[in-house]
Amino acid sequence: MAELTKSVVNPTPKLKKEKWVDETYGEMPFKTVRKVSMKVTGMKSPPYAAHLQYNLLVNDSILRALVDFRGTVEVVYEPNSITKEEIKALIEGGIKSYDLATKHIAEIVKDEEMPYRKVAEDSFNLTARELNDKEKVGGSFNHMSTGGKESLV
Repeated sequence: MAELTKSVVNPTPKLKKEKWVDETYGEMPFKTVRKVSMKVTGMKSPPYAAHLQYNLLVNDSILRALVDFRGTVEVVYEPNSITKEEIKALIEGGIKSYDLATKHIAEIVKDEEMPYRKVAEDSFNLTARELNDKEKVGGSFNHMSTGGKESLV
């Protein structure tokens, strides 16, 4: 694995901004990000999961989100802009549920730091493979992963 090095994007001292450079992927906006895994109640069907996933992804601080209708939620986020508690509060009260009556309760299972390079390596790429039969009939809401595994990274 290549080592990340600092690069000075703007040499003007007042506007000095550091970015991380990888020899394979080029400039990256962050060196590390965080991934939180949660169990969420109130996921009755795939439309509930799709609704929650969409509403998480419109937040600029959330880089990736995967919501399974069985209640598993994985979110990759930028830790300087949002915290895991704020994401939990957003799920529980900040986002209206699909039917406006269901209340979601989120429980944080795991929160870990990971290199941003890992996100770039496992980046979503629809052209990398053919959709399998289950995905062609709409049986999975994870159409965008490259390997068919149900995980963000």
